[in-house]
Order: sequence, then C-alpha cells, then structure tokens
Amino acid sequence: MKITWKKFIVVLFSISIIVIMYQAALSNGIFTVNDFFTNTSALGNMYYISQIIASLFVAIGVLVAGWQYVLTSRSEIVKNRNEKVQKAIDLSEYYKDHILDKYCMLFYVFDECNMIDIINEVKISKMNNFDTYELQDNFSTTQLDKLAEVNESKEFAKVVVEASIRYNVPLNKNLFKKIEMGEDGEKHQAVQVNVGAVVNDFMNSIVCEVLNNMEFFAMHFTHNVADETVVYQSLHKTYLEMVRVLYYNIAKNNKDTRKLYTNVIELFNKWKKESFEQQHKAMRGTREAIVKGAVGEFIK
Repeated sequence: MKITWKKFIVVLFSISIIVIMYQAALSNGIFTVNDFFTNTSALGNMYYISQIIASLFVAIGVLVAGWQYVLTSRSEIVKNRNEKVQKAIDLSEYYKDHILDKYCMLFYVFDECNMIDIINEVKISKMNNFDTYELQDNFSTTQLDKLAEVNESKEFAKVVVEASIRYNVPLNKNLFKKIEMGEDGEKHQAVQVNVGAVVNDFMNSIVCEVLNNMEFFAMHFTHNVADETVVYQSLHKTYLEMVRVLYYNIAKNNKDTRKLYTNVIELFNKWKKESFEQQHKAMRGTREAIVKGAVGEFIK
C-alpha cells in the first residue's frame, strides 16, 4: 500500500497522542488497569489533558479548512479568469465570421452612395448617446435629409445589386421581375428591380444582421462574461469604425426610452475612451500604449 504524506501525518499524530496520554498516565501514578479506575484525581488531570488535545485538533482543523478554502477560491478565480480569456478568443473568431465578412458588403454600399462622407463629417468624440436628439445635434437638417434620401434612392438599390455580385451574396429572387422591352417588333428581355424591396431586404438581411451580431458580440464584454482586454488591441479599430459607419442607422431608431443596441453603444464608448488614452500615451512617447490584455493563469 502506498503511503502518502497525508497518511503519514495522520499516523504520526495518532502515535503522538498515544504517547502523550501514556506519559500523562504515568506522571499521575497510573501503572495498572485498577489504578485507571480508582485514581479519580489522575483521571481528572488526564481529562483536562484530553480536552487540551481536542481543542488543539479543532484549531488545526479550522486552519486546514481555512487553507483549503483559500486554495479552492483561488482555483475558482483562476478557472473563471481562464474561461473569460478563452471566451474572448472564441468571440474573435465569431467577429471575423459573422461581422467582418458581412460588413465588407455594407461598407461598399455606404461608400459608393457617399453616405460615409456625410457620416465622417461628425467627429467620433461626439458619438456618445446614439439617439435621435444627439443625431439632430450632430447633423444638419440638410445632411439628415440627404441620408434619408440616399436610403430610398434607385442609386442605392443599384449599388446593393452590384455589391451582392461583388461579394457573392445572393439577393431574394422575388425582388426582380423579367419584362420584355422594345419597339417595331424588336423586343428584348430586361430585369425590373423593385427598388423599395431591394433597400428593405438589404437593411434587414445585412445592416440589421450585422448590428444584431455586434450586439451579441458586445454583450459578452459589457456583462463581463469575456475579457475584453484580450481582443481590444486586435479588434478595437475595426469595431470603432463599424459603429461609426452605422451611427445613423442606430441613432435614428433610438427614441425616448426605447433604445436599441445598448451593448454595442456601451462597448463602443469604452473602447473609444481607451483608444483616446492610448493615443495620448503614444503622443507622450510611452511604450505602454500597446497592451496584450489578460492571459491565462495556472495554479502553482
């Protein structure tokens, strides 16, 4: 049988107690079994000794239990931290597959329709609340009318069709209708596009999907399920750019207490602040501007 250090300590303590009690019995004049039952004074002294030993064991038990609790707590803390790190790493893969890929098509459409030029006229530092009141403060009436007009134009629908071909994102076939055109007996087929339906389909299948995926991504960090410092350095630039491009689409739907994409906004403001702080440190020539974030830990 293998003897562990724990078993060795138990045996050592047991032998020590037997030796102490035996020595106590001899010191109190107990040499035979008959003395054990007749010498009441000696038995009283041995009783007090046994109480002292019992109290000592209780104290040792409390210390061991406390130490075990400390080890268990530290193990749980490290485990929880490692899980947050791993969750952040997994979310970076989700970010690439479910957000960046679709955003490329979205950015192409907005850029070709000159929407980004209008949005970029507002400094990122003024994008904070993402509601209609802030939208009206940041943009003039002319700019807002222009953005609304672009979203409903034939040019917008045309660019959406071009983007679907460029990025291999098939559109709903029901949005198009084949018709015959021509005069004097010369006819040819053409495709009629339902402009309103194309715009709505793009807004629902691309814009809303990107925003919903970004909300899912952001809520893991705003609710401390994942460690945002792990992915911040790699993703914050593209994330801030995406939210800035989608500022109009988010803010125009946020009225009064009805607010959408709150986690997207919260993470945007947090990473925007950290980005400004990094830029400030970089301007002062410090190397602390580049951080790797948290890493996994191990119990030693």
